[in-house]
Amino acid sequence: MELTRRRPRRLRCTIAGGDGAPGAARSILDRFDPTLQGRRRDDARLLLSEVVSNSVRHAAAGPDETVELTLSRSQRKLRVAVADHGGGFEQAAVRRQPDGEHEGGRGLLLLDAIADRWGVDNGGVTRVWFELTT
Repeated sequence: MELTRRRPRRLRCTIAGGDGAPGAARSILDRFDPTLQGRRRDDARLLLSEVVSNSVRHAAAGPDETVELTLSRSQRKLRVAVADHGGGFEQAAVRRQPDGEHEGGRGLLLLDAIADRWGVDNGGVTRVWFELTT
């Protein structure tokens, strides 16, 4: 009899901040849920990259700091949360239109457009989470 390994349903880990953090987060997502394919995989990887990049940029999570990832998967839903020690922000901040002269300012708009649900929890740490139906 061959035993099959079940993929984890929940994973909580920390990664180093800095420029390599988004790539590290995508790698963890790919290993956590290798069955996620197609557009939803691309959506999850993009949104995860954006949220981790925001932690690096706005919470100053450099290579000596950490960012916490929590991934959970049910039969129909992927939930991703990214926590850092930044000052936090209001979810309403996404409603501001980005300045056309700057590269940044579009990550939360992407989150709002692509995720099925998302939110921000402020309280000691800033946790941005999103959900995608799969």
